[in-house]
Amino acid sequence: PVPSIAAPFVPQSPMFMECRHVKTVKIPEIFKGDSMYSLIVGEVINIHIRKDCLEPEISIEQDVGGGNGTADGVRNRCVSVDLEKVRPVARLGYGQEYTVVLED
Repeated sequence: PVPSIAAPFVPQSPMFMECRHVKTVKIPEIFKGDSMYSLIVGEVINIHIRKDCLEPEISIEQDVGGGNGTADGVRNRCVSVDLEKVRPVARLGYGQEYTVVLED
């Protein structure tokens, strides 16, 4: 699918998120004269994922009633992601420190 936000992405990636910039928060100096760190806060607008990276869809019953603990027959579709196929990467902080996210 074509992204709705005009931002760069890697088309070969099994999954990517479209985000809208909310704000940038400057981090106080860690070392004297070092004020180059920021926390970027964004809102996820859309998630794109290849179909082959999804687990089979299941339905779950959910209590949407008055809190009496009985299910009201409402069924929601639940899709989970196969992390072995997606192998998401997380940035850990300083420099070039990254890790791969796994289920275990």
